[in-house]
Amino acid sequence: MSKCNELRKLLLEWGEDSYLPLKKKISYLENENYRLRMQNLRIKERNERLSMIIKKRREEANQ
Repeated sequence: MSKCNELRKLLLEWGEDSYLPLKKKISYLENENYRLRMQNLRIKERNERLSMIIKKRREEANQ
């Protein structure tokens, strides 16, 4: 086996064992990050709405 073919074989083995699983995991983590960012945004918006409701009720109670 020539050195070039041996190197090619080793690189393909490395890619299957290391690179492809990492690439899949990165893709999963990017999707999860996006999902959590959107969830965080919805929670923040809801908290802001609830804060405004509480603020208005306190103002009404003080008048």
